Order: sequence, then C-alpha cells, then structure tokens
Amino acid sequence: MQNIISANSNELSMSSQEISDLVGARHDSVKRSIERLAEQGIITLPPTVEKATGGRPSIEYVFSGEKGKRDSIIVVAQLSPEFTARLVDRWQELEAKKTQAALNPANMSRLQLLEMAMQAEQERIALEQKVEKIQPMADALIRISRSDEYLNLTMAAKVAGHKPRKFNLFLESEMRWIYRRPGNGKWCARQEFINRGYVDNKYTTVERSDGTTKDEVQCFVTPKGMARLSMIFGVQPDLIGGV
Repeated sequence: MQNIISANSNELSMSSQEISDLVGARHDSVKRSIERLAEQGIITLPPTVEKATGGRPSIEYVFSGEKGKRDSIIVVAQLSPEFTARLVDRWQELEAKKTQAALNPANMSRLQLLEMAMQAEQERIALEQKVEKIQPMADALIRISRSDEYLNLTMAAKVAGHKPRKFNLFLESEMRWIYRRPGNGKWCARQEFINRGYVDNKYTTVERSDGTTKDEVQCFVTPKGMARLSMIFGVQPDLIGGV
C-alpha cells in the first residue's frame, strides 16, 4: 500500500494511476471506468494532471477531499471489490495521522472538547441510522451468497432492494454482465461473466400453440454474483437510484 495515497497542499488525494497500481488494472481501463461512472452521474469527473514520463506525458485523474474519497471508493469497488476494505483502511489511517496533533486534548479548550464530544455522538447516531437502513439488504445478500440458489433477474433485484428495470440496466451498462438478445429482446448473460461465475443462462423448451417447440433462455445471477453485488452496494447503497 505504500505510495498509493499522497498528500497535496494539506489535502489527501489519490490518482487514477495509483488506483491502477492498487487493483492491478491497466491505467487506461481505470480511466474509462471513471469516465463511464461520471457519465452515469454516479461520481463527479475529477480534475486531471499531466505527469512526465520517459515518453509521452501521462494524463491522470486526481481524487481529493471528502467527495474525491467517496468517488475513489466507488471506482475501486467496481474494479476490484476485494481491495475496497484496504482502500478505506488506508484513507482512515492517513486522516488519523493528519488530525492527531489538532485533536490532542492537551491543546484544546473545554469548549472544544465539548464540541468534539457532541460531533462524535452525532456521527455515531448517523452511522447507526445508515447501518439500520442497509443491514436488511446486506443480510439478505449474504444469505444468498452462502447458498447454492440461482436467482432470476427479478428476484435478484428484489433481494438487492432495487426496481428490476434499474437493476437490469445497471447489470447491462455498468457491470456489463448481461445484454439483450437480438430478435426477442430477452436478457442473456455474457459468456465472459458466465466463465467468472457471476451469472448464467438456463434454457427451457416450450411448446407453441401449433404443437411445435422452441428454446427459451432465462438469465440468472449466481450466489457468487450476489456476493459481489453486496460488496458494491455496501459501499454505495443508492448506486442505481434506490428502490
């Protein structure tokens, strides 16, 4: 984790190149993810800086401040959820070091100590309310992820606490797990993510009114897919527009 997050003018920041190093992804892929999330209105497109290299200068996005911190966590959660906890821990570690001197009780007045205690209590109450809001969804997703049950898209949306239409569009445009089948417009799982174990297609044979048969496909989210979604929605519960 060294040199992943740096300080600039007393404000913590993180660049797209540093995110690339953290999750082991190509820098251009990271930048495309940032731009796609910004186009969807999920994050704010961060400013850029030009870094000198041995060849052409590299353009990097830079996240800074509380808004940048929140947006960088969403980016990492989408790219590689397993690194999200490490990223959050690192932000907290640097913030604690930055504020340690300012929060030294020996340097604070009684009024400042009272204000700090009130603020801590307000933050505790706000956190409890947030946990209370997302806990049922998180518990449901964890239960599903530990089972062998495959959920169709409607049921998966219900468990995740989102409307099916928005949920499906999120899986199509952001996760790219599914697509509409040409001709009948039915949702199908992409082979790449079938191979990764996040989604699957199941085929059934249906009899037509004239006695002939046809094959129909239905898309399902696997327990592994629900587990990944639980990590993403745990960072940003309202990522796809709420229920």
